Amino acid sequence: MAQADFVSLNCDLNPTSYHLMDARRLACMRPEAVLINAARGPIVDEPALVEAFAEGKIAGAALDVFGARAPPLG
Repeated sequence: MAQADFVSLNCDLNPTSYHLMDARRLACMRPEAVLINAARGPIVDEPALVEAFAEGKIAGAALDVFGARAPPLG
């Protein structure tokens, strides 16, 4: 994670993958890195992701799924 330009998540949601990408793991990423979640929304701790992005710890994220508490689009 410390060397990757892109980190792509493509795993199933289970008790061990829930919030797999939490604040601790996001902090391991490079400031130039981008997180891609094409798996299940709850694998990413979304508040921790927002904080990591706001603090410049990662460059961005591409999400095609969101957690259950995500606001509706539109």
